[in-house]
Amino acid sequence: MPVVPFVNQLAVIQINIDPALHIGPFSVHWYGVMYAVAFWAGWKFAVTPFLTARGFTRGEIDRMITWVIVFGLIGGRLYYVLQSDLLYYLTHPQHILAVWEGGMAFFGAIISGLGTCYVLAGRRGYPFWPLFDAAVLFAVVGQPIGRIGNVINGDILGSLSTLPWATAYVNPHAILQSKFQLCDPNGFCPAYQPAAVYEALGTIAIGVVLWMLLRADWGAGDHLCRPVCGVAARVVLPARLGAGDLSRAQAGAVDGDRDAGDRCAGDDLRVAAHAGFGAHRTAGAGGGGSGG
Repeated sequence: MPVVPFVNQLAVIQINIDPALHIGPFSVHWYGVMYAVAFWAGWKFAVTPFLTARGFTRGEIDRMITWVIVFGLIGGRLYYVLQSDLLYYLTHPQHILAVWEGGMAFFGAIISGLGTCYVLAGRRGYPFWPLFDAAVLFAVVGQPIGRIGNVINGDILGSLSTLPWATAYVNPHAILQSKFQLCDPNGFCPAYQPAAVYEALGTIAIGVVLWMLLRADWGAGDHLCRPVCGVAARVVLPARLGAGDLSRAQAGAVDGDRDAGDRCAGDDLRVAAHAGFGAHRTAGAGGGGSGG
């Protein structure tokens, strides 16, 4: 691995944050905290105002998003199992849903989340396309927040770089993959392209496009399908799915969601789920007013 010249190390961003927040005998990873914040932000600032404006009650919204989060987490785990060592999990089925051992896959969460929206629409008689749009908005708001946890972990990095925004990791507990190195006391401090940041910025750009469309058609009735549903179905979702792979390919990155980063996800996913569901229960207990 080539050595980054010392003169350029002065310009890069050094990250010295412990991935785990220690509270007495307990520790919670920032990655899990960001999951919880992402769930809450997507629910509060994207899904609730969008669906409220289309005639859904607060209770309906809270129930739907709870089911989508539950099955999204299950789908993310099962997709990880299918693309990983499937034979191991078939012979050790007790580990299939053991998320505390680490292992989630974003594509599985998307597939199962949209599938849940489809089932809910059929069973409850809801129009599907507004739910589809709400799911896209939820992902657009939440995903960049989740990537903050990846930046703290250091688990989604690109190739070596001397760019001024390249990131080098100092904290010995950073969750780097085997191909990446921490700064050492002897002055060797390799910096890498922040692929997680690139992906988050790409998602934010998609969010800006959606926001512009929403500004043009926010109060147009029960459906946003002229033209936003078409954009979500044919442009935004494929763009979102491709944004991560493109940003990581450009940065020479390896997907940390399937490797080192997920080894910290066990208790963190429980914290995220409990925090997200607690927010929904609290809101539901307060009655069905307008969200915002």
